[in-house]
Amino acid sequence: MPDVDRELLQQAYKNISDLKEDIRRLSDELQTKESLLSNYMDVASVQSKEITSLSTILWDTVAWDPAAGPQLSSCSTPKQPPWTEVAVRGRKRDLTASPPCLNLSNRFTALSADNLVHPVDPPVAPPRPVTTPADSAAPPKSLPRPGPKQRPSSRSKTSASRRRILREAVMRRSGAFPPPEPAIDTSPRDVATAGAPAHPEPAVDTSP
Repeated sequence: MPDVDRELLQQAYKNISDLKEDIRRLSDELQTKESLLSNYMDVASVQSKEITSLSTILWDTVAWDPAAGPQLSSCSTPKQPPWTEVAVRGRKRDLTASPPCLNLSNRFTALSADNLVHPVDPPVAPPRPVTTPADSAAPPKSLPRPGPKQRPSSRSKTSASRRRILREAVMRRSGAFPPPEPAIDTSPRDVATAGAPAHPEPAVDTSP
């Protein structure tokens, strides 16, 4: 008898543990379903607000009459009015009126082919003469002497002397210019020596 009671007690404990496990599992499933239900309620609230806003927009939209206007295009974007159409507040727009014409008249007269748009600017500096070999071989020309008020600058003197030396060198090389004469020393000592005879004559005694 005690063995039977012990077996019955163990069976009862097992059933109790199974029932507790089932209760725990059902409780978890209930929490999951409650969370899903709350999510569905949130989605329903958001959709209700969207439907309310769409209803307001639909009430502002005029019903389309096929006989009143042109056929609708396949594009969902509404056609924008042209820029020439002016909307006046408080007045009904006249769709049959033509847009105002643009003033395309020219206020300026066309220039003829003879008229220059901009006059030619004067040159900044006078052009320099181009020196050719023929010009350099020509004999030097006498330069005009400057007047009392016109004094050549040191730069012009230097350039003139350089050109003269270059011209003489070219002429001397081509044979058109005589060779330079040797310099003669005209010191007083040389003049006295040149005036005296080369060999002095001996003195002659003319006494009785």
